[in-house]
Amino acid sequence: MNELEWIERFVAPRRGKTDDPQLLGPGDDAALLPIPPGEVSVLTVDGFVEGRHFRDGWLDDAELAERLIAVTVSDLAAMGAIPQGLLLSFETPELPGRLGERFFEGLDRGLKRAGVLLGGNVVRSQGGFSLTATAIGSVVASEALRRDAIRVGDTLAVSGLPGRAGQARDAIADGRSPQPPLSREAWTAPPDRVPLGRALVAEGVRAAIDLSDGLLRDLKTFLEASACGATLDLEAIFAAARAEGISEANVLNGGEDYELLIAGDRAAIERAFTAAHLPPPILVGTTSKELGLRDCEGELFEDPRGWDPFRED
Repeated sequence: MNELEWIERFVAPRRGKTDDPQLLGPGDDAALLPIPPGEVSVLTVDGFVEGRHFRDGWLDDAELAERLIAVTVSDLAAMGAIPQGLLLSFETPELPGRLGERFFEGLDRGLKRAGVLLGGNVVRSQGGFSLTATAIGSVVASEALRRDAIRVGDTLAVSGLPGRAGQARDAIADGRSPQPPLSREAWTAPPDRVPLGRALVAEGVRAAIDLSDGLLRDLKTFLEASACGATLDLEAIFAAARAEGISEANVLNGGEDYELLIAGDRAAIERAFTAAHLPPPILVGTTSKELGLRDCEGELFEDPRGWDPFRED
């Protein structure tokens, strides 16, 4: 199959799936995307490289598409943005390869959280297979959730149990099925936290980050953006992890959960979770003026390991 045949088979049927006459999607040199009055664009890009982010057999084609979209849109959720559309770019040795019917079935499901397909690109590679997604959202600038908006004394909370994805990924990598109460979906199908991001905005919460690189690593990044530290109380989160057979190492450093880590007024955070029809947040600590991550006895945590795509192991 050549490029034009692939476009006509898989992309062309997805043109014009919108009632907005101002929007122009796949089929022209570039897309046209109107942004609601009073809002600004929120732009993010993410990518998967076979052999680094996933290996052969870890994901079927539909799961690959859904996970790519979920991971990218997670950044919009962490900004409190409303997804508007998606651009895709692929490097593949052949067509359709993994970019066939099943992939686009997964893509259609993923677009329910991402907005409309705006366009993209496909090129032939000499070996490797990689995928890139650019998600576009919008938000009122003054209401965006930001990493640099933490205040001393804020409650730190997460939207789900960190470590689930890492534990499931480890099982998948070993050729095993994750044991209940975990499932492979803990890694293959990250949660949609866009509704929570919007609820946090509505409650006046202003600081969040998504958990992609591990709880401690992302928490360190989060706090450094606001020149704050934190005292952590992780006993509750460790107890919940033990009940699901999740190791403390995966809780702290597993990564790829794509939950939201939030800082703000505890009551406002809890109201947002109720509005988003979620269980109560998991509380992990309180921000402080003193820099660094400390436990309840005041001892500093070791430098977090977390996910690093350039680490050799």
